[in-house]
Amino acid sequence: ENWEKQEQEIGHGVWCLEVQSPADGTTDSFFENVNIIVFPADTTDLRQENTKMIQTLKQNLAEFVILDQGVGQVGQHLAAWFVHTFTYQGHTLKVLKCMLINGKEMYLVTSTALPSTFSKFKPIFWSLVASIAFDEPAPPEVERVAPQQN
Repeated sequence: ENWEKQEQEIGHGVWCLEVQSPADGTTDSFFENVNIIVFPADTTDLRQENTKMIQTLKQNLAEFVILDQGVGQVGQHLAAWFVHTFTYQGHTLKVLKCMLINGKEMYLVTSTALPSTFSKFKPIFWSLVASIAFDEPAPPEVERVAPQQN
């Protein structure tokens, strides 16, 4: 409801959809947001992609902390996901990252909020991921794996 939406091709077959929350009162200084990036998938191994993403973010984000992670069914799709915090321009942000693969495409869904508002928006974030519908038929059955423990 009333979320601002922008879609664009980034290049080389990569698409991005950004959705931003409306202001929550006159003092709201952060707009919760969801970005969906669709790009060619190099693999169908969600656990491997999740691990690579975590390692990359650990190296590149200030005060990166993993809070939770797993691999499991989200809506009609198998997904790998993790929740983390990091610091950006002096502000701590809380993020749900979720990866889904359909055929030869990877969907990376990044949902961001302040730690103080994350629980309010978390159901919206998960609902959005669960509602993703693929245009192509689903890939062959992927091996189901238990959540990785850290």
